[in-house]
Amino acid sequence: MKTKYIQIQNLNYFDGLYELMGNSISDLMGVEFSITDDKKGEEQYFWMDFFNLRALNEGDLKEEANPQHLSEKLNSGEIDFFIRSAYFPTPEVFYEPKDFCSKTIFQQKNPTTPHYTHICLNETEPLTPENIIKWLQKLSITLFGEQFDFQMGQVESKDEAVIRCKKEFEEGKPYFLKPHLDGFLTY
Repeated sequence: MKTKYIQIQNLNYFDGLYELMGNSISDLMGVEFSITDDKKGEEQYFWMDFFNLRALNEGDLKEEANPQHLSEKLNSGEIDFFIRSAYFPTPEVFYEPKDFCSKTIFQQKNPTTPHYTHICLNETEPLTPENIIKWLQKLSITLFGEQFDFQMGQVESKDEAVIRCKKEFEEGKPYFLKPHLDGFLTY
C-alpha cells in the first residue's frame, strides 16, 4: 500500500494542539493540510480542509446555505461526511456537495481534476493528528479511488512552537488566539 503524508498548513493548528497562546486542543475544529507523496512535503498530491461537527454547528460554516440538507444529515448520523466545495486550477470550474454524490474527486468529467476540497465530517472530537489519519484512511477509497496509508509529514514540535510563539509575541507580530475557520477558507 502506498503511503501519503499529511502536511499541516497553518501553524496556528499547533498552537491548539500544544495548548499555546490561550488555545486549547478543543479548538481544533478545522484543519488545512496538504497530502504529499514524500515526508518533506515537496511532492504535492492533494490539498484539503477538514471540519468537524462543532465547526459546522458553531463556527463560520453554520450560516452557509445548504440546499441538500447535508448538514442536517451529517448531524443526525445519516452520512459520515460531505464535500462542501472543490476548487480546480481554473476558476471557471467549481463544484458543490451535490456534485459528488456518486463519484470520487478524480472521477468528475472535466479537463482537469480538483486540487483542493473542503470536507465536513461526522466527528465530534477535535481534529488531532490521530483523527485526521483515521478519517483519511476511512475515506481514502471514496475520495481518491485507492486505499492509502497516511502518516504525518513535517510536524512542528512543541519546543519549536513555543519558540515561534515567543518570537512572534516579542516582535509584535499578530497572532490568532483561536484557530479561525474563516482564514482557512480563503484561497
